[in-house]
Amino acid sequence: MESFGLGITGGIACGKSVTKDILISMGWKVLDTDDIAHVLMTPGQENWKNIIDVFGKEILNSDQTINRSALGERVFGNPLLREKLNQITHPLIYQVWRSEQKRFQEQSKSRNFAVVIPLLFEKEWDSSFQKVMAIGCLEKSWRKRLSDRGLTSSQIEMRIQSQLPLSEKMKKSDVVIWNEGTLQVLKSQLQQWSRSYPL
Repeated sequence: MESFGLGITGGIACGKSVTKDILISMGWKVLDTDDIAHVLMTPGQENWKNIIDVFGKEILNSDQTINRSALGERVFGNPLLREKLNQITHPLIYQVWRSEQKRFQEQSKSRNFAVVIPLLFEKEWDSSFQKVMAIGCLEKSWRKRLSDRGLTSSQIEMRIQSQLPLSEKMKKSDVVIWNEGTLQVLKSQLQQWSRSYPL
């Protein structure tokens, strides 16, 4: 399938989710691979079964859902386990968004389709899109946002180490949206950019 739509990536806690919400409010169809991952990890789903087979039932909550915090603690501190988890989860996640991308391309006259993929460049999925957008902000900002979410300094470092540096993602992207102002400033940037998309 030819490249189509917009791939959205960027640094952790830089504003990818709020960018998604703004684009949706502008009439875009936007998928989020984190949302897809959550669905595929619900009890009974294939990824849920495969994760339990590898990591054991000790990562389950009492309702049989996966304790994402417990799983995260194990994989972010261990590159081999993190890669093993990615090997389990990413193929089905890829199938889901690629299928939706193809369906949208075939059924809609609009080209306003986007997928939020934190590991877009790490997985070399950027060629699937006409354009790639990186969302960035200052280091002190994303560190504060992660801290406000309850992550410790060591947890923050483990998550940062699991991704390409933000500077590399920005260099590889077609457009960079800088999320250091108000919500309205972010929205204005996206509206201005959208006027020239997908040229």
